[in-house]
Formats: sequence, structure tokens, C-alpha cells
Amino acid sequence: MLNHKHTIFVTSTSLLICFIANFILIYISLFHSKQIQGTYKIMVVMFSTLGFLFSVSEFIARPFSHNYNRALILFSINDWIPSNNFLEIAIPIWMTFYLLIISFIGIQFVYRYLCLFHSTKIRYFDGSGKVLWISYLMIPAICYCVAFYQLLRPNDDSDEYLRNIIRENYDLEISTVARYILIPYSDTNTLQWKTLSLFIAAGTIMIIQYFIVIFFGVKLHLRMKEKLRQFSACQVKFQSQIFKALVTQTVGPTLFLVLPSAPFFLATLLSPYIDMEINWQTGWLYSFIGLYPIFDSIAFILIVSEYRKYVRSKLFCKTNKYPREFGSRISIRAVQFINTATVSET
Repeated sequence: MLNHKHTIFVTSTSLLICFIANFILIYISLFHSKQIQGTYKIMVVMFSTLGFLFSVSEFIARPFSHNYNRALILFSINDWIPSNNFLEIAIPIWMTFYLLIISFIGIQFVYRYLCLFHSTKIRYFDGSGKVLWISYLMIPAICYCVAFYQLLRPNDDSDEYLRNIIRENYDLEISTVARYILIPYSDTNTLQWKTLSLFIAAGTIMIIQYFIVIFFGVKLHLRMKEKLRQFSACQVKFQSQIFKALVTQTVGPTLFLVLPSAPFFLATLLSPYIDMEINWQTGWLYSFIGLYPIFDSIAFILIVSEYRKYVRSKLFCKTNKYPREFGSRISIRAVQFINTATVSET
């Protein structure tokens, strides 16, 4: 099996590409986009920044995991930061980005729905309303980060249970690495509710966010066609692109963040009922999880024509054939849709 330290190449390369892709997306959003304005521009920039910070936190924490029967250990293989105390904080922060990303997608779906069908209510997202939806994102995430740090800290029993496994697989002494250990069952296969409560809390938050995404996503899909009949052709095209970008932003974290890691957490929960020994190096998964921010940013640039054409004009050094596209304002805010009906089609 490949040495676990080889993941540094994938992690470093992902961070570099992520920086380039997110820089381009943020730069266009802030200085060249005329179609995306107001609160939604802030959301696009924040979401892109969040993806980049996720990659940075992964690069710093260098998380790796191992499943051994009823235990799952998440530990850092960072060998250039000598402080274990720092890495013990970096790991739960990295985990917290999971919830932040999914929650942010839910917020965007709600905002898009209100823009199209309840334009007067988007005032709750503007001005002081920004504090409310940012608090909605941050408060559960901070609580989860603190709970992760407190509930999954190792003890003598958990270290002893995994000491030989870590030494055999990674040639490491378990007490010398920053680590968190999830053991939902005792030696007698009795549930340890203190540890399981973190599972339940994280699962509940994820289910709520996916419910919001699916609920408002389906409503948008069913009602958009009828609503867009009121708009010009270029507005229809633009709104369709934004909806596709939102759907892609949901697919990305689902494929790269949620689905790959779920089986390994489930294997730990179901270990007493599985008639087989579990001894898996599952940390390789996190090297590919880091590809998510790249997927998200590039997909957004390719889907939204204003971004795509700007990048194409710079790459091929061509003069923009659609000069009015960047000079015409098609705001994301619903109250401005009708007033821009004369904007030329992009």
C-alpha cells in the first residue's frame, strides 16, 4: 500500500488549483460582473472563499483516518507543524467546514426562491438582515466544532485499543499525534451516548439543510418556468444558469464530501453487527475530498455565461463580442427584473 505521506502531493496540488480557480471567480464577481449584484454577489464571494478556506484547513490539518472494528480514528499526519495543540484545533475546524458548506447552499436556495416569488421578503437578507443569515450559518457550526473537540478527545482506553494498529499501519506512536477517536460502543457493545450524541447532532443538521435544499429546489424548478415568462430572453437565460449553478453546488459537496465519508462512519456504527474484521486505511479518501472546491468554482464559471465569456476573452486575448453584456445590469434582485426587460440577449 502507498505510504500515507504521499497524500501531500494531492493536497498541495489541490490547494494550488483551488486558489487559482477561486481567485478568478472572486475577481470576476467583485470587479467585472454586472449581472450578479447586491446580497447575492456577497454570497457568491463568501461561498467561494469558504471553499478556499476548506482547502487551506485541509492542507494545515492533513487529516487521515483509520477504521478498526468499533473505532474510527481521525489524526493529523502533518509533520511540519510541531505543535500538537495547534493541530488538535485545526482538525475540528476542518470538520466544521462540512456543515458550513451545506448550510450555505441551503441559504442560497432560500434567497433565490424569495427573489423570484416573494421579492418584498428579501429585505431580511439585506442590511442588518445579513447578521441573521450569517448567524444561522455560524452558530450551529461553532457549537459543532466545540462539541467535536470536547467529545472525541482520546483517553487511555481508546489509545490502548488503537496503539498497535497505528504502529503497524503508520509506524507512529499514537500518543505523539494529534488525534480524535470515535468509539460509539464499549467493550460489551453497549452504546456510548456521549459519543453518539455528536453523530446525532451532525446528522440532524445535515438532514435539515438537505431538506431546505430539496424543498426550495423543487419549488423553484416547478414554478420557475411560469415565472420566467414575464422576463426577457436574456433574463430567462441568466436565471436558468444561476439555478443550474445552485444545483451543481449541491451535487458537488454531496459527491465529494458526504457520500464518500458516510460508509466509513456507518461501518463504525454497524461494527457489532458485521461479522468481519474491519482494518481499513480510509484516510486516502480525504485527498479526494479536497477536490470539491475546485469542482464548485470551475462549474460556476462554466455555467454562468458572463463568467465563462470573460475567462475565454482573457485566455484567447479576444475582444469581447458582446460589449453590452458587461455594461448591462441584470441584477439578481427580483424587484429589478421588470425594469431590465430591454437588456440585449447575451
